Formats: sequence, C-alpha cells, structure tokens
Amino acid sequence: MPSDSISISEIRTRAAKFAIRWDGTSYERGESQTFWNEFLTVFGVDRKRVAYFEQRAKKSTGAGYGFIDLFWPGVLLVEQKSAGKNLEEAESQADDYLSHLRNADFPVASVVSDFSRLKVTWYEGQDKGKTSIVDLRDLPVLVDKFAFLAGYKVKDYSQLDHEAVNGKAVTLIIRLYKEIDSDNYSEETTATFLNRILFLLFGDDSGLWSRGLFYQLVSESAEDGSDLAGKLAELFGALDKPLELRSPKLNEVISQFPYVNGQIFSEHSDVPIFDQKMRAALLSCCLFDWAQVSPDIFGSLFQEVKAREDRRTDGEHYTSPENIVKVLDALFLSDLRSELDKCSKSLTRLEEFRKRLGRMHFLDPA
Repeated sequence: MPSDSISISEIRTRAAKFAIRWDGTSYERGESQTFWNEFLTVFGVDRKRVAYFEQRAKKSTGAGYGFIDLFWPGVLLVEQKSAGKNLEEAESQADDYLSHLRNADFPVASVVSDFSRLKVTWYEGQDKGKTSIVDLRDLPVLVDKFAFLAGYKVKDYSQLDHEAVNGKAVTLIIRLYKEIDSDNYSEETTATFLNRILFLLFGDDSGLWSRGLFYQLVSESAEDGSDLAGKLAELFGALDKPLELRSPKLNEVISQFPYVNGQIFSEHSDVPIFDQKMRAALLSCCLFDWAQVSPDIFGSLFQEVKAREDRRTDGEHYTSPENIVKVLDALFLSDLRSELDKCSKSLTRLEEFRKRLGRMHFLDPA
C-alpha cells in the first residue's frame, strides 16, 4: 500500500533521480517492468504488493483476451510502448481494456507511455475527464499529478463558491496581519512583509518550486517562533541572489528555492519578530491551498488592511481584474487577439507575431 509518511518533497526528490536514470530509454520489452517498478517506488509503493504485470483482460477487438502491461485494481492501468511509438494506439488499447473492467476495479487514472512521455487520463477527482502529457524530464515539477499513487488527495474546490475560497484566504492573511500590526511595526514594513509572504504562499502551491518547500521551512522552526524571523530574513536574501552567488553554507531547505528576478525581495526591509501566535498564524496560511485562490486576493487584502479613509487620502484605490481587463482591451489586447486569430495555424505568421510581442515595450508612467 502507499506510504502514509512519505512527503511530497521526498517524492519530488525521488522523481528527479528517476527522471535522470531513465532519460533516453527506448526499448519496451527489455525495460518496461523495471521502469514501472521504479516509478511506483518514487511514490513509496511496493509494486509487488498492489499491482500486476501482464494482467489478462477481456478485449472488444480482435482476440477475446489481451494483457494489460501494468494493472493496479482501482488505482492505475498502464500501457507501455517503445520510444517514438504512437501513443494513440496505446491509448486505444487501454480504452478497450477499461471498457470491460468491473466497477470495483476501475482505476483512478490510466497512463500510456513511451518512456520519454507519460500521457495521463483521470477518471476521478477534480481532473476527471482531463488528459495531460508529462515529459519524463518534467516529472519532478509535475509530480503532483501522480500524488494519488501515494495516497494524497488533491483538494477539489470545483463545487465551492469561489468567493468563499477567496474569503477564507483573506481571513487567514488578516489574522497574520493583526498579529504583526499589534507589535507596532510601520505600515511600510508590514505591507512589504505581507507581499513577500503572499508570493511565497502562492509559489508553494503553484509549482514555482518544490511543493510545500516554504511550509517545510516554517514548520521546522522553533514552536515559540524565536528563530523564524532569522530564517525568513535568510530566505528573502537568498531569493534575491542568483544560485551561483549563494553561500554553500546556506540553510539546506532555503538553498532549494530558485532565484526570483522580480525585485520583490531586492529592497531591505525589517522582518517582524515572531512569537508562538504569529508562527501559528503563518502555519495556518501555509496549510491552505493557495493554488485555488484568485490573484484578486491581493486587492481584497489591500481593502481589508488599510482603512478606507487612509486609502482615499493617499489616492490609493483597488481596481478589480474585470475593470483592468476592460481598459487593457481598449488599449491593445483586442487588437492583439484579432491579429492572433488571423495567424490561424500558420507557423510563419505565428513566429512573426511572437517576434512582434517581443519587441513591444510599455512606458513606465512614473
């Protein structure tokens, strides 16, 4: 059975090693079973205990029975081909087997692969009915797509009111804001800190780095929060520094974060001193799934944490995404969309359009 203790971070590390080890493999019969044994090991699964190779199965076409390359009843069905083979043929073969399975054995997903690509189709969860192709080299980044193999269930907000999800996110950030604000930090320090934390929360859940890496850093801090300000200051400094310029003595978790070349971490700003309550508030934020939250959360937060009169005095006003799009459409987006439509499927026109986009410059009104 899947391991209850293996973390997403550990799965991602294993996936990276797996991708390197199997890069360039091409022969189906000679490597297929070893490939899938090791693939499941990435997720803490002992294949021999849960899945079968060459499982006899009924077919609709041709002979009455065939053999599923790998079958984990109720979880996964796999059809494997040699490198460069047409995956549509393997997909058709998988569909044939699926049509005759008992309901109790029907998998969460099926995968057809030629070693370098894994084409996944989901039959349950929030991705039900969707198909994705994952290149082997991208597996460490997209490993969440297979997290169900380790027993993880992706949160499904499809039936929830989106405003309620955003509202929950705002509530969590406001709780953190109040803890900071009660300690008499300046408005500028608080705003800079919260912007950075919001970026890290979204990045933790949206694939900017290994999922859960920021949560890991926070959760490994002292329970009383005494060392958390130091850890965050070290993280902010590292995020503003290219990898080749970082100290080899950097915290092991922090060293895994990428360089963020967007100036959000470039200016020096004091990091609030944490106590147990502030640390708990930040951990609550980390445990929320920010990938499901609209970027509009920044505007909502802005409205909540500054008094309306202050915003009016400062000339600061929140503009909704809908109104921003209306302005941009009138300025240039509508024309660009029209031009893109005219390109149709012409590679030459699309390449010319791409080059034109690259030459576009927008003046800073300041």
